[in-house]
Amino acid sequence: MSAMKAIIFDMDGVIVNSAVMYTKVIGKVLTERGFNFDKAFVAEKIIAHIGKWVDAVLPQNAGERSRVMNEIVGEVKEETAKASDEVVYFEGMDVALSILGKSVILFLITNSGSKLTEKILVKRHLKRFFKEIITADDGFSTKEMAIEHIIKQHGMNNSEVAYVGDTEKDVMCAKTVGCKSVIFYTPFSWNYGKLEAIKKAGPDAITYSVDELVKTLREA
Repeated sequence: MSAMKAIIFDMDGVIVNSAVMYTKVIGKVLTERGFNFDKAFVAEKIIAHIGKWVDAVLPQNAGERSRVMNEIVGEVKEETAKASDEVVYFEGMDVALSILGKSVILFLITNSGSKLTEKILVKRHLKRFFKEIITADDGFSTKEMAIEHIIKQHGMNNSEVAYVGDTEKDVMCAKTVGCKSVIFYTPFSWNYGKLEAIKKAGPDAITYSVDELVKTLREA
């Protein structure tokens, strides 16, 4: 991808492992509101989008469901920000971002809230690598819209941008926009164990280590 001018990174499942923390927090919030839940069920329904995840696990017969769901999403964002120390960082990613940032512009898009994102990036001094950071609180209803915003805002062509994610949905997102898709597949991935589904989605590349990710983004 030598013609790339920019790389857009997903955060959860790529830069950090936050799935365990999210499962714990959502379970806690639901329990405190009087909903019985099975931890395995919550984990099984895991989606890298707080609103959609809460929608998937909240009982369909919950009274005033829409209002309750919005309240729970807000509570989860607050609780995850408090639990940011439980997030596990992918070792070597800071070096990878430093290397890649020397030749292309780096951006970050995440479905996590702004408070959690800020704490995660500041703790490991990662914020400095990104030209722009878009979180779930920035008003974009889809990642496609966020990517299109970055491309337009910074005067690039879609073909000059690569999107680094970890699920087949990230592949489809990149295809919809018309940019390159690179999957970083590790035990951190939200869809770890679903490699065949990711391959079937047809990403431009799948990488399995930080070194391979850097090499692919610099040379392919």
